[in-house]
Amino acid sequence: MFGSLILLIFGKLQDTFQETSRTWQWALTYGVIVFLLSVGASLPAMIAAGVIMGLYAWGYFKLLRNLADNLMLWLLVFMGGAVLPMLLGVALIGAAQKAA
Repeated sequence: MFGSLILLIFGKLQDTFQETSRTWQWALTYGVIVFLLSVGASLPAMIAAGVIMGLYAWGYFKLLRNLADNLMLWLLVFMGGAVLPMLLGVALIGAAQKAA
């Protein structure tokens, strides 16, 4: 939940500072934050989480920049893109519980 909030904040900030920053800078920062927030996990899991979420954020931010001229589509991607990682996490947890 906290990661999605940070993703929404970064999504709006990178849209606001579009002329002075690049999407990879915001995605890298988000990946580092995810890495730091997953402190309780093992080091390979922390690295994997940071890299995967950083790449996801890069695509998310790039898509938001491409949709900047269409407000309704931008809002749909803005909200849906932040909720999607949470939904995938819940689905994976549910599948793991069924398998156990």
